[in-house]
Amino acid sequence: MDILAFDALKGVLRAAAAGSPQDRFAAGMFLLVFAGISGYGLLWLMVRRSGEAQMRDCLVQLWDTLPHRPRPVGPYLLQGVRDPVTIAGRTTAGPAGTLTAPLSGSACVWYRVRVTRDDEVGSNSGTCHVVLYEDHCEPDLVTVAVADATSVLLDPGLCARSLVPGREHDLVERTIEERTSPPSGRQLPLNPGPHLASLIEAGRVDAAALKRNVRSSTDSFTVTEDVVRPDTDVLATGGATAVGGTLTLTARDGHRDGVTAMGPAQITDHIAARRRWQKRVAFALLAATSLFCTFGMLLLSR
Repeated sequence: MDILAFDALKGVLRAAAAGSPQDRFAAGMFLLVFAGISGYGLLWLMVRRSGEAQMRDCLVQLWDTLPHRPRPVGPYLLQGVRDPVTIAGRTTAGPAGTLTAPLSGSACVWYRVRVTRDDEVGSNSGTCHVVLYEDHCEPDLVTVAVADATSVLLDPGLCARSLVPGREHDLVERTIEERTSPPSGRQLPLNPGPHLASLIEAGRVDAAALKRNVRSSTDSFTVTEDVVRPDTDVLATGGATAVGGTLTLTARDGHRDGVTAMGPAQITDHIAARRRWQKRVAFALLAATSLFCTFGMLLLSR
């Protein structure tokens, strides 16, 4: 980043030196604008860095205190109100017992299999995932046993969100991710991967329907299998609803709800690694801001 800033600075200074006073004024304003942009990026990074440190301290404190409370969720079970609740417990089998994931054969307490069509969207090569097939266990909830032997249910939408910054897969483990390129023409055969082929052979996915779903922007078909392992320690926070004496946590829009299976030491190490990277970026932004601001003011003063 420092090298790019220095190259841009040299180009602007050369142009200003060979130009008129108006050119120097324009170049100075140009540099000050870039100083403002890099300064804003530096401020945003420092605020985010501070927020992640606070999140680390909060999660470590919750891990240390919640398991020792005699009834961490008792009042909410009794009231049946929708409030943010944080619990610590261990994943356990639901009414159907320990499950077997249909593709990987992994032992789990929850699973979901999806086939998606992946379309490239926009000039920045963003990807839109269109779900063409989904299979999940019933009930579609994760059961957690807390310290007082109470069962708490976690919604899959909550389980997909990690409380730890920078973690994509936390409690939910991705056991399979298989991509199949679409045929270049509708008359050509689909050449599926082994997992997609097994779903087609079982009659769960129609190969002809997949070919009909191909768009000009389609990059691939993807088979994913996500599971939650049994006997996994988990910390979860979310909106609480008590129905029939059973507490269910769900993700609320606009809130930092989610789960984590990382212990205090893992959270500390993960955030420390992110902070080291953020520190290097912050120094680069600080250098760029100083250079742009200094030379911009010099050009305006001439």
